[in-house]
Amino acid sequence: AREKQKEKDRAEANKLKLDKKLSTPEMIVDLPISIGDSTVDTQTRECLKKIGVEITSYQSPVHNLIKWRRKIDSRFNAETGAREKLRVKEIDPEKHVMCLMFANEFVQLATSNANDNGHHLDEHVSRIRSAFKGCELIYLIEGLDAWIRKNRNAKNRAYQTAVLGQPDLNALENSSKGPDPAPKRRKPRVEVVDEDAIEDSLISQIPYRHEQMARESTFCMDSGQVKCGRDAEDTYINMLLANVRLTGPIAYGIAARYPNVVRLLDGLEEKGPTALEHLK
Repeated sequence: AREKQKEKDRAEANKLKLDKKLSTPEMIVDLPISIGDSTVDTQTRECLKKIGVEITSYQSPVHNLIKWRRKIDSRFNAETGAREKLRVKEIDPEKHVMCLMFANEFVQLATSNANDNGHHLDEHVSRIRSAFKGCELIYLIEGLDAWIRKNRNAKNRAYQTAVLGQPDLNALENSSKGPDPAPKRRKPRVEVVDEDAIEDSLISQIPYRHEQMARESTFCMDSGQVKCGRDAEDTYINMLLANVRLTGPIAYGIAARYPNVVRLLDGLEEKGPTALEHLK
């Protein structure tokens, strides 16, 4: 009977747990105290309870870090080439941790200088790796796509303002013909951030986001979309005119300052939206 029990335990220990229903109950999720009483904490706990995951709270050494542990009831024996059941269950830490962060926090880390009192992405990563050596680090960034869209819209507005010679609405908030007895509260100026700096921080997403940027380019890049001109200069003018709301005088003004595409791109990279100010 004892041998039969051993065989049964051995078979149970070596059962493949590729089914989530078998592996999920082994998990323990340690939620940081820093997210306590938040919507994220409440929703996470409710979701994990439904699938049978044990939940605990802990004091995270770095803000908003979630970690995982696993309840082990068997271990692999290299000599026998099989897993053997343990008399007492053990708990092993998983080799990954996840940092919860809002988009604006990540942008601040990604765009700050390396000597800003430790408030830099590389320093943040180093602190986590020091606290959890050998662990894979995951960043879960809430609202990043929305932030990128907002930043891109602000950049496009600045570009259109420069090209069309329109006044910056933010700059005109204070201007009025007479004193306003009840001045409206001004909206804060939207700061345009170099999106490349953010993408360089998201290493795994670089090729995909570059493809997305290429698809969303405001220039007509498909063959046949730009009408060929009499010569290179005329074709260049036609390419500029293919942009929305860009008129003939503005196109010729751009061509006068930047006579070809290479010069135009160099100017935009060097000066940004201000490269197209005061065109004649």
